[in-house]
Amino acid sequence: MSDVDDVLQRTLNRAAEAAPPPPADLYRTVTRRYARRRSGAMVAAVAVFALLVGIVGVLKVTREDTLPVATPNTVEALWPDALSLLPRTIEGRDYLVDAVLANGRILVHTVQADDEVAIGLLDSDGGNWTVLTRWETRKDSLQISDVVTNATWAAWRIQQPGKLDEIFTLRWDEQIPRKVAETGSLGTFSIALDGDTVIYGPSNSGVRTVPATGGTPTLLPGTGGRYYRLYWPWLLLSDVTHQPKDAAPEIWNLRTDERRTAFAALASWRDACSPVWCVAVGDDDYPVRVMRFDGTDGQVWQGHWTNYAGLTPLLDRYLPLYRQAQQPDGSRILDLVDVESHRAVEFGRTKGEFIGIGAATVDWVGADGKRHLLDLRRIG
Repeated sequence: MSDVDDVLQRTLNRAAEAAPPPPADLYRTVTRRYARRRSGAMVAAVAVFALLVGIVGVLKVTREDTLPVATPNTVEALWPDALSLLPRTIEGRDYLVDAVLANGRILVHTVQADDEVAIGLLDSDGGNWTVLTRWETRKDSLQISDVVTNATWAAWRIQQPGKLDEIFTLRWDEQIPRKVAETGSLGTFSIALDGDTVIYGPSNSGVRTVPATGGTPTLLPGTGGRYYRLYWPWLLLSDVTHQPKDAAPEIWNLRTDERRTAFAALASWRDACSPVWCVAVGDDDYPVRVMRFDGTDGQVWQGHWTNYAGLTPLLDRYLPLYRQAQQPDGSRILDLVDVESHRAVEFGRTKGEFIGIGAATVDWVGADGKRHLLDLRRIG
């Protein structure tokens, strides 16, 4: 053995003599130490997990607290600028809203008066009543109806028992009413404005046009003997009682000569179509069924009803409908149904009061006793 081997041997022997004796069961000792190290790692992992859960919980509560409490779902909350409060009566007389003008003033006419009826303007806040023209009358013996407007003109019909109906116009910058035509009428009648032209009818001979300034009325060829309703430039064969059984409504565009037939026939005289939508309420007022003229986008508003006959969506989009369930105080909730988005928004509550429906307006007396007006052209 070399000197190096001898030194190495003596060093190893001294280290072995100085080391502590081994445990009686080396395997168990090693296993216990591994278990302690693993247990410590698990405790640390659990602590980290608990910390993370706490942080996520804090973040979740903080995030939820910053969300809006609720989405507005009333006309007043969604479109306050489109609402007006109006007087219950004008000079003690009831009235109907016809239109909201571009300057914000409101065209109305009085009804059911003992001495006179009038057509005039209210300011946007419901004050300052300006009469455009008046007619003396005995109760219910003279009626103003079919009021229409555009940017330049207003036109309307006067009905009196035993007389021909009269068509009047008024130019906004003059505010002088003029009679432009006299006419008989069938079961359906309507007026439309196309620029400076008035379209009215049908009478027994058909639908006519006349200049808004006055002149000789002109009969539109091919419109005689039919019960049309005007959706200018469309004419709609509208009255189910005057159509062949199971015949679907027809529309005719007088500008293009295009003709279309609705997807389905109307089942009741209370059902109606426009060139865009058909609405069926049957003889029981509910449910309200809606579909497009071509039969697409069918909808059933199961919990809603209407007491209006011939109602179609205003501005080709909106239907004012009651909810079927009556409230504990006897009131009913009136909804604005958007048939484009399939959404209903609450107008408010009414207690059997009459609802006024114009071409682009809805007005109602709420449970608060106030008369509310919604201008549909100002909502989005």
